[in-house]
Amino acid sequence: MKSPARYNPILYEIGQGTHDLRRLESKVGVRKGGLGPYLETLREDLALLQMENPVCGVRRQARYVFDDPFFYFHFVFGSRPLLELGRSDRALREIEAGPGAHAGVRFERIALEALVLLSGSSPQGIPVDFERIGRWWNRRGDDIDVVAEGKDEVILGEVK
Repeated sequence: MKSPARYNPILYEIGQGTHDLRRLESKVGVRKGGLGPYLETLREDLALLQMENPVCGVRRQARYVFDDPFFYFHFVFGSRPLLELGRSDRALREIEAGPGAHAGVRFERIALEALVLLSGSSPQGIPVDFERIGRWWNRRGDDIDVVAEGKDEVILGEVK
């Protein structure tokens, strides 16, 4: 049986920026392949996570990300010990120090959605037709926020 107690650490680690399977397994403390059923439940049954593959990259380098980034797991969950000790002032200072990363993730999604809307149109007479839109990364830690691949072109972009 899948333990409900296992889900919070998984969601917390994803909220902290751990997105690849091997690092998730290591941080959550499970053996190789042990998170599969939990991740499947979070993706398929609960629709909390999605699995992204890099555009123009290797499919085996999938990342797990929030389908709709959760503010709670990104900021509040890690501050629970302070909150339980009545240190809400310190917890609030720590939470307030971090929204930039959360906003960055949201803005990257907006940029990707804009490319989806743009695809198939001809703004200013220039035809735009993408076959794949997403992000790219590799195992070394390099990444590109926005990749739009068309038949004859690839657009790459960083979102700031």
